[in-house]
Amino acid sequence: MDLLLAQLRSHADSSNTLAFASDELRSDKEFLIKAMRINGLALEHADSTNRNAKEVVMEATRQNGNALAFASDRLRSDPEVISTAVSESGTAGQYAVPNGESTEESYRFGISFNLSNKLLLAGYCDDFERYARDGMLTLRGDIWMGVVGIEGKFGLRIPPSGKDIDAWEASISAGQEDWWGFIGMITVPANGWGNSNILIYVENNTFFDMAHQILATIEISECIDVLTLEGPVYLEVLYAAWGQTWKLLQSRFDARDLKFG
Repeated sequence: MDLLLAQLRSHADSSNTLAFASDELRSDKEFLIKAMRINGLALEHADSTNRNAKEVVMEATRQNGNALAFASDRLRSDPEVISTAVSESGTAGQYAVPNGESTEESYRFGISFNLSNKLLLAGYCDDFERYARDGMLTLRGDIWMGVVGIEGKFGLRIPPSGKDIDAWEASISAGQEDWWGFIGMITVPANGWGNSNILIYVENNTFFDMAHQILATIEISECIDVLTLEGPVYLEVLYAAWGQTWKLLQSRFDARDLKFG
């Protein structure tokens, strides 16, 4: 067991290591939890019972959100599992299986990620450098489907500082972390049949001097009639729309998955 865990740690393509394990190990829940903490994608080679075990799958998706692809259908539709996977990897939503629930909460999911300060804010980037780490701003918030397409609101992480921050936007005591309302995202119709744009703008609840300024317009070639969507179809489109949006954010703003731990 220890040798196999060591191999998982030492090989770049370590998820395949579990494929050569004995049936006994691939069905051993305690061993699999340890393995998932090293490489979540090794979930692919766990037995079917453990791919349906929430504790195992949660460890896998915490380590690598895209491990959601190898979970059972039951857990791929579990809101807690989906949220964990998407928080770790912005592309993991494509593997979710809508469960048919139609509550308002099931129509949204939370997401955290990093964006390049310089690419997002251009002429304002110097003002936000104190909130960046290695040139990246950390955002978290919710996304959902609006009338035309994907929408969202995201707060900006304000990292702990050695001194009090008493800005006119907001205040925070030394040594404390905070999240301030920052940007919104909305899809609007554009010229041409079926075309639309994603607008990224500054919200008006914290950085008042920039309120409602449009930071970027991203063209997309698909306009969705969201009013006709219900239940699982709605969620399926939401996950797909985020996957498309995430690729655009990666290309435009060097978006990166937020790694925890």
